[in-house]
Amino acid sequence: KVVREAGPVTVMAAYNYVNGVPACENRYLLTDTLRNKWGFEGLVMSDWGACVDLPACIAAGMDVEMPDSNGTHYPELMSALESGSLKKESLDRAIGKVKTLCDRYRDNRDHDKGKPKVSAKLREENHDLARIIEEESAVLLKNDGFFPLEKADEILIIGDLASHPRIQGGGSSHIHTERVDDPIGEFRKLGIKVSFARGYRCDAKRTDAALEDEALEAVTQAHKDGIPVLFFGGLTDMAEGEGYDRESYDLPSAQTALLKKMLEITGDIGFISFGGSPYSMELPDKCRAVLQLYLGGESAGAACAKIVTGKVNPSGKLAESIPFSEKDVPSYGFFGRQEDQALHPDDVEYRESIFAGYRYYDTFCKPVRYCFGHGLSFTRFAYSDLEVEKSADGGCKVGFSVENIGDRAGSEVCEVYVRNPEDNTFRARRELRGFAKVKLEPAEKKRVEIAIDDRAFSVYQDGDFRVIGGSYEIQVASSLNDIRLRAGYDVTGEEIRCPLTLGTQVPLSGEDFGKIYSWERTHFSDIQPGGFTRKNSLEQMKKHSMLARLWVFIGRLFIRLMFINKPADDPEVRMMTEGMMEGNIDGVSIQSGGLLGRKMTDAIIRSANRK
Repeated sequence: KVVREAGPVTVMAAYNYVNGVPACENRYLLTDTLRNKWGFEGLVMSDWGACVDLPACIAAGMDVEMPDSNGTHYPELMSALESGSLKKESLDRAIGKVKTLCDRYRDNRDHDKGKPKVSAKLREENHDLARIIEEESAVLLKNDGFFPLEKADEILIIGDLASHPRIQGGGSSHIHTERVDDPIGEFRKLGIKVSFARGYRCDAKRTDAALEDEALEAVTQAHKDGIPVLFFGGLTDMAEGEGYDRESYDLPSAQTALLKKMLEITGDIGFISFGGSPYSMELPDKCRAVLQLYLGGESAGAACAKIVTGKVNPSGKLAESIPFSEKDVPSYGFFGRQEDQALHPDDVEYRESIFAGYRYYDTFCKPVRYCFGHGLSFTRFAYSDLEVEKSADGGCKVGFSVENIGDRAGSEVCEVYVRNPEDNTFRARRELRGFAKVKLEPAEKKRVEIAIDDRAFSVYQDGDFRVIGGSYEIQVASSLNDIRLRAGYDVTGEEIRCPLTLGTQVPLSGEDFGKIYSWERTHFSDIQPGGFTRKNSLEQMKKHSMLARLWVFIGRLFIRLMFINKPADDPEVRMMTEGMMEGNIDGVSIQSGGLLGRKMTDAIIRSANRK
């Protein structure tokens, strides 16, 4: 949908293998599907270090390797051209795509200084835009009337994430913004007196007793004086980041310890949440209100202040489910460093099959703390007058009315789900097939129309999406668990054919997974001496090679010296270390700045192969 409707100019091919073939060398993905089937006309680049066999990547449909290999891969490219294993037309295509991209954006840059042309006025407009996007996107997860704090002239803020708001992810996604709104300062701009206690440190895992005592003393006094308390918490850079796995699903321990003690003093707490992914909401859910800002960008502080004080009505909805525990996740045990997967870390079987996210929780009646599509408002909405009309393209047009029956303006994200036929086939119970956001003044009523195509009634079967006949139900909802309108809808099409039924347990057993997965299984975790290449990692080779173990030691030491002022568990240090250990040795060599050269790389591989 993104490729066909938005027309992106670039697409990145991933590190991982798909059905045994590296994504960057996968012609089925890059040419047959992306270019020929979806009509992509832009440039395909590799993820950083994902291109090892450059001729194979170019032949598959990739256009440029990232980062530049500094000529390391060029001899192989020329040899492939000379031998005929790489056609000149493929190389010409790749070069042409690079040139087209450069030409297209040439005028966007100041060639004298090599910097983007961005005026002060545009920067200010973009800062305001970032605030509007966050105001529209923040999700009010819980509210028992605590928000909005319209009458509060004084508040107490607890939490280091208020003084150092986490507005973005780390690693290669990190951007050095010119300014970041300070939540404390933004509340003060609105005329509210703010007291603040840090409570915990974002850059440390352990509890700071002095900071905790200071915060608890402030909370005790605020409770006596009837002052509302806001706790700024969630996932810090220490808890999650790029290039390494989360160690825990829990709220960071220092925050957990502090919030527990705060809740013993007062229940009048609003929890302001930051983070890039779900985490345990057991403690935050005991607060009177929970506002999820996610990674809200440089203007998140201003957006937060306006939502909390009622100057903006929140309208975001969850694009994911928030489970009670990591053990409730359908991929649990077969992804990351968990149970069975720990024994085979390089081979990932998607044992959850088609039941990703809400499809699993909904189909198998697994309760979650907050469901997909959930999000509260300071007003209320009523739905009525559902009509479903067939479309010429095999889909349908869903029309209904939404009315604001509350006393303040607000926006509602209306969601359309299609419930599949109840025939016990191996298929999700229902799936989101369309949505629309409508803004309404108090007592205002609007007609909403959402078009859905025939993919809403299709499954992937016999190599393509096929419309499956049967009795469906169109459901109009405020969230997955809040269906407002329903209408039956009959579809003519093929029969669904699958050797499994909905009675099958998910995650699938190895035997059941084998019934629906037709490709040969990979065994990357079982590579033995004689089978190692530049596509393998130091982690894979170290148990077979003393030389690999030596370079693991050298690499770790080099990274520590690079970040000598940072602790070993710093996100950037962890990302670099994991990349050095888990990345293919070819990419590690290219990105090592000359520390690990090609000759030494080849020597390590020969050593692991006992040669």
